[in-house]
Amino acid sequence: MNEMESFQVRKPSTYRLVPQVNAERTEHVFCVEMLEPIPPLWSVVFGEAIHNLCSALDHCVWHLYVDRNRQSRKGTHFPIYVTDDDFRKHGRDAIRGIGPGPKAFIKSLQPYPERNETFHRSLADLVDFWNQDKHRLVHLWGVLFDLSEVEYPIGTFFDPVGGWRVLHDHAEVFRIITKWPVDKVEVSGPIEARVAIEHFSRKPSGERASLWDLHADVARIIDALLGSLGRQDDTISPVWPVHGLNAPPF
Repeated sequence: MNEMESFQVRKPSTYRLVPQVNAERTEHVFCVEMLEPIPPLWSVVFGEAIHNLCSALDHCVWHLYVDRNRQSRKGTHFPIYVTDDDFRKHGRDAIRGIGPGPKAFIKSLQPYPERNETFHRSLADLVDFWNQDKHRLVHLWGVLFDLSEVEYPIGTFFDPVGGWRVLHDHAEVFRIITKWPVDKVEVSGPIEARVAIEHFSRKPSGERASLWDLHADVARIIDALLGSLGRQDDTISPVWPVHGLNAPPF
Protein backbone atom coordinates (compact mmCIF):
# COMPACT_ATOMS: atom_id res chain seq x y z
CA MET A 1 0.00 0.00 0.00
CA ASN A 2 2.82 2.41 0.81
CA GLU A 3 4.32 1.85 -2.66
CA MET A 4 0.97 2.62 -4.29
CA GLU A 5 0.50 5.80 -2.26
CA SER A 6 4.05 6.91 -3.08
CA PHE A 7 3.50 6.32 -6.80
CA GLN A 8 0.29 8.35 -6.69
CA VAL A 9 1.99 11.26 -4.93
CA ARG A 10 4.72 11.32 -7.61
CA LYS A 11 2.18 11.26 -10.48
CA PRO A 12 3.48 14.38 -12.31
CA SER A 13 6.77 12.56 -12.87
CA THR A 14 5.38 9.10 -13.62
CA TYR A 15 3.66 9.98 -16.90
CA ARG A 16 3.21 12.80 -19.40
CA LEU A 17 0.85 13.72 -22.21
CA VAL A 18 2.44 13.64 -25.67
CA PRO A 19 0.64 15.52 -28.50
CA GLN A 20 0.56 14.08 -32.01
CA VAL A 21 -0.94 15.69 -35.10
CA ASN A 22 -2.18 14.19 -38.37
CA ALA A 23 -0.84 15.18 -41.79
CA GLU A 24 -3.68 17.65 -42.37
CA ARG A 25 -2.95 19.30 -38.96
CA THR A 26 -6.64 19.18 -38.06
CA GLU A 27 -6.60 16.32 -35.57
CA HIS A 28 -4.43 16.64 -32.46
CA VAL A 29 -4.20 13.48 -30.40
CA PHE A 30 -2.85 13.53 -26.83
CA CYS A 31 -1.42 10.20 -25.70
CA VAL A 32 -0.16 9.08 -22.31
CA GLU A 33 3.49 8.13 -22.02
CA MET A 34 4.45 6.26 -18.87
CA LEU A 35 7.81 7.56 -17.64
CA GLU A 36 7.83 5.06 -14.80
CA PRO A 37 6.22 1.63 -15.27
CA ILE A 38 3.62 0.48 -12.77
CA PRO A 39 5.22 -2.47 -10.90
CA PRO A 40 3.79 -5.84 -12.07
CA LEU A 41 3.83 -7.03 -8.45
CA TRP A 42 0.93 -4.69 -7.77
CA SER A 43 -1.36 -7.01 -9.71
CA VAL A 44 -0.45 -9.89 -7.42
CA VAL A 45 -0.84 -7.75 -4.30
CA PHE A 46 -4.25 -6.50 -5.43
CA GLY A 47 -5.47 -10.04 -6.11
CA GLU A 48 -4.30 -11.17 -2.67
CA ALA A 49 -6.04 -8.22 -1.02
CA ILE A 50 -9.33 -9.05 -2.76
CA HIS A 51 -9.01 -12.72 -1.77
CA ASN A 52 -8.32 -11.83 1.86
CA LEU A 53 -11.32 -9.50 2.06
CA CYS A 54 -13.62 -12.21 0.70
CA SER A 55 -12.11 -14.79 3.03
CA ALA A 56 -12.60 -12.54 6.07
CA LEU A 57 -16.31 -12.17 5.26
CA ASP A 58 -16.66 -15.95 4.90
CA HIS A 59 -15.01 -16.44 8.30
CA CYS A 60 -17.58 -14.14 9.88
CA VAL A 61 -20.50 -16.26 8.65
CA TRP A 62 -18.78 -19.42 9.88
CA HIS A 63 -18.32 -17.95 13.36
CA LEU A 64 -21.91 -16.73 13.43
CA TYR A 65 -23.16 -20.24 12.65
CA VAL A 66 -20.96 -21.81 15.33
CA ASP A 67 -22.05 -19.14 17.82
CA ARG A 68 -25.71 -19.92 17.14
CA ASN A 69 -25.53 -23.72 16.82
CA ARG A 70 -22.40 -24.76 18.77
CA GLN A 71 -21.18 -26.72 15.77
CA SER A 72 -19.88 -26.00 12.28
CA ARG A 73 -21.53 -26.69 8.93
CA LYS A 74 -20.12 -27.12 5.44
CA GLY A 75 -21.17 -24.57 2.85
CA THR A 76 -21.37 -21.51 5.08
CA HIS A 77 -20.00 -18.38 3.42
CA PHE A 78 -20.77 -14.72 2.84
CA PRO A 79 -22.97 -14.56 -0.29
CA ILE A 80 -22.83 -11.70 -2.77
CA TYR A 81 -25.38 -11.81 -5.60
CA VAL A 82 -26.57 -9.08 -7.95
CA THR A 83 -30.19 -10.24 -8.24
CA ASP A 84 -32.79 -11.24 -5.69
CA ASP A 85 -33.52 -14.40 -7.66
CA ASP A 86 -29.86 -15.54 -7.49
CA PHE A 87 -29.73 -14.74 -3.78
CA ARG A 88 -32.85 -16.81 -3.11
CA LYS A 89 -31.51 -19.71 -5.20
CA HIS A 90 -27.91 -19.73 -3.97
CA GLY A 91 -27.33 -17.23 -1.19
CA ARG A 92 -29.91 -18.13 1.43
CA ASP A 93 -28.44 -21.56 2.06
CA ALA A 94 -24.99 -20.03 2.68
CA ILE A 95 -26.36 -18.15 5.73
CA ARG A 96 -28.86 -20.78 6.87
CA GLY A 97 -28.68 -21.26 10.63
CA ILE A 98 -27.34 -17.83 11.59
CA GLY A 99 -29.47 -15.39 13.57
CA PRO A 100 -32.15 -13.08 12.11
CA GLY A 101 -30.13 -9.93 12.77
CA PRO A 102 -27.02 -10.78 10.70
CA LYS A 103 -29.15 -12.67 8.17
CA ALA A 104 -31.27 -9.58 7.42
CA PHE A 105 -28.15 -7.40 7.40
CA ILE A 106 -26.37 -9.60 4.84
CA LYS A 107 -29.43 -9.65 2.62
CA SER A 108 -29.64 -5.84 2.77
CA LEU A 109 -26.04 -5.62 1.53
CA GLN A 110 -26.68 -7.52 -1.70
CA PRO A 111 -25.77 -5.20 -4.63
CA TYR A 112 -28.96 -5.47 -6.67
CA PRO A 113 -29.14 -3.04 -9.63
CA GLU A 114 -31.75 -0.83 -7.93
CA ARG A 115 -29.48 -0.37 -4.90
CA ASN A 116 -26.83 2.31 -5.15
CA GLU A 117 -25.38 2.96 -1.70
CA THR A 118 -21.60 3.14 -1.49
CA PHE A 119 -21.36 -0.21 0.31
CA HIS A 120 -23.45 -1.84 -2.44
CA ARG A 121 -20.96 -0.61 -5.05
CA SER A 122 -18.08 -1.83 -2.90
CA LEU A 123 -19.49 -5.35 -2.67
CA ALA A 124 -20.30 -5.38 -6.39
CA ASP A 125 -16.68 -4.43 -7.11
CA LEU A 126 -15.41 -6.98 -4.60
CA VAL A 127 -17.20 -9.94 -6.17
CA ASP A 128 -16.40 -8.75 -9.71
CA PHE A 129 -12.69 -8.47 -9.00
CA TRP A 130 -12.67 -11.77 -7.11
CA ASN A 131 -14.32 -13.61 -10.01
CA GLN A 132 -12.04 -11.88 -12.51
CA ASP A 133 -8.94 -12.79 -10.50
CA LYS A 134 -9.72 -16.46 -9.94
CA HIS A 135 -11.29 -17.29 -13.27
CA ARG A 136 -9.82 -15.16 -16.04
CA LEU A 137 -7.12 -12.53 -15.78
CA VAL A 138 -4.68 -10.81 -13.48
CA HIS A 139 -5.67 -7.26 -12.61
CA LEU A 140 -4.10 -4.72 -14.96
CA TRP A 141 -3.02 -1.43 -13.44
CA GLY A 142 -3.07 1.69 -15.58
CA VAL A 143 -4.00 5.39 -15.41
CA LEU A 144 -7.55 6.75 -15.20
CA PHE A 145 -7.96 10.37 -16.34
CA ASP A 146 -10.59 12.89 -15.24
CA LEU A 147 -11.08 15.13 -18.28
CA SER A 148 -14.01 17.14 -16.95
CA GLU A 149 -11.92 20.31 -16.44
CA VAL A 150 -9.96 20.34 -19.69
CA GLU A 151 -10.04 23.74 -21.43
CA TYR A 152 -9.48 23.88 -25.20
CA PRO A 153 -9.68 26.62 -27.85
CA ILE A 154 -13.08 27.99 -28.85
CA GLY A 155 -14.22 26.65 -32.21
CA THR A 156 -12.53 23.27 -31.81
CA PHE A 157 -14.11 19.92 -30.99
CA PHE A 158 -13.01 17.98 -27.91
CA ASP A 159 -13.23 14.16 -28.03
CA PRO A 160 -12.52 12.50 -24.64
CA VAL A 161 -11.74 9.18 -26.28
CA GLY A 162 -9.87 7.87 -23.23
CA GLY A 163 -12.15 9.31 -20.58
CA TRP A 164 -13.44 6.88 -17.92
CA ARG A 165 -11.16 4.15 -19.26
CA VAL A 166 -8.08 2.68 -17.66
CA LEU A 167 -5.26 3.53 -20.05
CA HIS A 168 -1.83 2.06 -20.58
CA ASP A 169 1.38 3.27 -22.20
CA HIS A 170 0.86 5.17 -25.49
CA ALA A 171 -2.96 5.03 -25.28
CA GLU A 172 -5.01 7.97 -26.57
CA VAL A 173 -6.33 10.20 -23.79
CA PHE A 174 -8.24 12.81 -25.82
CA ARG A 175 -8.38 14.47 -29.23
CA ILE A 176 -8.84 18.08 -30.35
CA ILE A 177 -10.38 18.48 -33.82
CA THR A 178 -9.92 21.84 -35.59
CA LYS A 179 -11.81 23.30 -38.56
CA TRP A 180 -8.62 24.50 -40.20
CA PRO A 181 -4.96 23.40 -40.13
CA VAL A 182 -3.20 24.25 -36.87
CA ASP A 183 0.38 23.36 -35.98
CA LYS A 184 -0.22 23.23 -32.24
CA VAL A 185 -3.26 23.24 -29.97
CA GLU A 186 -2.97 24.61 -26.44
CA VAL A 187 -4.98 22.92 -23.71
CA SER A 188 -5.19 24.00 -20.10
CA GLY A 189 -7.06 23.34 -16.90
CA PRO A 190 -6.37 20.54 -14.43
CA ILE A 191 -6.07 17.13 -16.03
CA GLU A 192 -6.33 14.84 -13.03
CA ALA A 193 -5.26 11.22 -13.21
CA ARG A 194 -4.89 8.34 -10.82
CA VAL A 195 -3.51 4.84 -10.94
CA ALA A 196 -6.39 2.47 -11.56
CA ILE A 197 -7.37 -1.15 -12.11
CA GLU A 198 -9.09 -2.36 -15.27
CA HIS A 199 -12.68 -3.25 -14.43
CA PHE A 200 -14.04 -5.44 -17.21
CA SER A 201 -17.58 -5.88 -15.93
CA ARG A 202 -18.25 -2.23 -15.04
CA LYS A 203 -19.66 0.14 -17.64
CA PRO A 204 -17.09 2.76 -18.76
CA SER A 205 -18.98 5.59 -17.05
CA GLY A 206 -19.75 3.61 -13.91
CA GLU A 207 -18.52 4.71 -10.53
CA ARG A 208 -15.57 2.91 -9.05
CA ALA A 209 -14.83 2.45 -5.39
CA SER A 210 -11.23 2.59 -4.19
CA LEU A 211 -9.36 -0.29 -2.64
CA TRP A 212 -9.10 1.76 0.54
CA ASP A 213 -12.82 2.58 0.57
CA LEU A 214 -13.69 -1.02 -0.23
CA HIS A 215 -11.48 -2.14 2.65
CA ALA A 216 -13.18 0.36 4.97
CA ASP A 217 -16.65 -0.91 4.01
CA VAL A 218 -15.66 -4.57 4.46
CA ALA A 219 -14.03 -3.76 7.81
CA ARG A 220 -17.29 -2.11 8.93
CA ILE A 221 -19.26 -5.18 7.82
CA ILE A 222 -16.88 -7.47 9.70
CA ASP A 223 -17.12 -5.36 12.85
CA ALA A 224 -20.91 -5.39 12.63
CA LEU A 225 -21.15 -9.15 12.10
CA LEU A 226 -18.66 -10.07 14.81
CA GLY A 227 -20.34 -7.55 17.11
CA SER A 228 -23.55 -9.57 16.80
CA LEU A 229 -21.97 -12.71 18.25
CA GLY A 230 -24.00 -13.72 21.27
CA ARG A 231 -26.88 -11.39 20.34
CA GLN A 232 -27.91 -12.42 16.85
CA ASP A 233 -31.55 -11.50 17.38
CA ASP A 234 -30.63 -7.79 17.39
CA THR A 235 -30.91 -5.58 14.31
CA ILE A 236 -27.59 -4.52 12.75
CA SER A 237 -27.41 -0.89 11.62
CA PRO A 238 -23.79 0.28 11.25
CA VAL A 239 -22.65 3.81 10.51
CA TRP A 240 -20.88 3.63 7.17
CA PRO A 241 -17.53 5.33 6.48
CA VAL A 242 -17.37 8.24 4.06
CA HIS A 243 -15.79 7.37 0.72
CA GLY A 244 -13.03 9.23 -1.04
CA LEU A 245 -11.29 10.72 1.98
CA ASN A 246 -8.13 8.66 2.31
CA ALA A 247 -6.71 7.44 -0.96
CA PRO A 248 -7.04 7.38 -4.75
CA PRO A 249 -9.47 4.97 -6.44
CA PHE A 250 -8.26 1.84 -8.16
